[in-house]
Amino acid sequence: MNVRIIPAFDRNPRLIQQAQSPAGKFALLFLFAFPLWIQNPYWREILVVLFAVTYLPHYRRTILAIAAAAFAVFRPDWMDLDALARIANKEGVSGSFSIANLASAAIATVILLLALFGWAVFRFRKAWWLKRPLIVWHIFFSLVVLSAAFLPLSGVLRIWAWALTFALSGYFWCFCYTIADRAANDRDPLSLQEGAWRPAWMLGAGTSTPFVKGAAYLRRIEAKTAEELAITQWKGLKLMLWSVLLRLVLGGMNVALHGTSAITRIPTFTEAFSASISGHPLPALQCWGSLIAAFLEAILTMSIWGHQIVACCRMAGFRALRNTCRPLEARTIAEFWNRYYFYFKELLVDMFFYPTFLRYFKTQPRLRRFAATFTAASCGNMLFHFFRDISYCAELGLTKAITGFHVYAAYSVVLGTAIGVSQLRQDMKPRQERVTTAAGPAAWLRNRLWPAVCVSGFYCLLHIFDDTGRNYSLAQHARFLAGLAPFGR
Repeated sequence: MNVRIIPAFDRNPRLIQQAQSPAGKFALLFLFAFPLWIQNPYWREILVVLFAVTYLPHYRRTILAIAAAAFAVFRPDWMDLDALARIANKEGVSGSFSIANLASAAIATVILLLALFGWAVFRFRKAWWLKRPLIVWHIFFSLVVLSAAFLPLSGVLRIWAWALTFALSGYFWCFCYTIADRAANDRDPLSLQEGAWRPAWMLGAGTSTPFVKGAAYLRRIEAKTAEELAITQWKGLKLMLWSVLLRLVLGGMNVALHGTSAITRIPTFTEAFSASISGHPLPALQCWGSLIAAFLEAILTMSIWGHQIVACCRMAGFRALRNTCRPLEARTIAEFWNRYYFYFKELLVDMFFYPTFLRYFKTQPRLRRFAATFTAASCGNMLFHFFRDISYCAELGLTKAITGFHVYAAYSVVLGTAIGVSQLRQDMKPRQERVTTAAGPAAWLRNRLWPAVCVSGFYCLLHIFDDTGRNYSLAQHARFLAGLAPFGR
């Protein structure tokens, strides 16, 4: 018997029909409001937008464009306001103005700057200096960072320069999709493209990964009929309920494993890692427990906030795919990466894999695919996180921010190499070996469970080096890895 934790609302014809009436729409949004309230402090703002796009579907994209700009400017805490406050304190002007107001002004300025840049990209498509607009965009942002880091600025001017840089960093990858969309015949006008730079459903999410990709993708997945909208919104409610359920599981796991009242308390990964770098490592079994717990908690956390964002996107009328979908079932390293953080993977594929794949090593298919995969999963991965955490450049200086990034750089190189090799191995297998037809417990253990355990084990160990901070060295992370084995002490 097929038992469902959350009912299949989206497959019930009666519920779909009811959700198309004005009263049914209100009831569905009312049901969505409670789990949204539990998880997002900006639930009121998001709910207002959802009501507007539900009852005025013909103006959906316009409403979302207005909301995106308003939320970005008037709710600027998606920027690193604490870093700006520390810079202001260092410059001795911390009490002269409001950091939040400065951030809002910087965001508004950046929106206008992006509108100008986007107009140029659309208007001068054949100009030599915009032949490779994505490369130009990367160079432009790099020059902005260099200017903020090395120009002889002080006081308010220095804070303003970094505020503009922080705001530009938050918009950087979303705007890449606008640039990539310039060749589309049915592309949206720039005023609607703005609605996908930091869309309304990203409010309170604290991520710079474009959810869900850009305007071109939104055009493809937009609900065109009242029935499509009803089905999509029921799916959004289901996903939000899953997010709440997983949040309860995560809370229970933290209490059961790390709580003071736990029967056998497992130290957190932070505690175990701190003990390792202090020269007093915990027993190997406790280190293993802390690492496995941290790995599972990372998957749950990713699922919780990813489901929340996608659920709001679905409630707005877009048939978006889930961000995380059963990653522990993955039987290859490449499959896990696709299942764990789908929209981040899509960003790297669109901005790094395809440009490399279509341009280089055309006569060598295997090298061509491996190079494109490595460029995306390693180089693109590093570039994304360095640009995302650009505040380190402001506080540590550009040189220390780059040298301190070596831990995550090593992580990215290993990840990109492993994914590339995984894809090559899968391509080299005969087709009959890829499709498993054997049945029975032994076949299931051999073909499904064991590969999934091996893949999860690889990512679990690699999780030790998934550190974008600048506080610890690669040797300290490697020492923790060695401490997992008794002979590594």
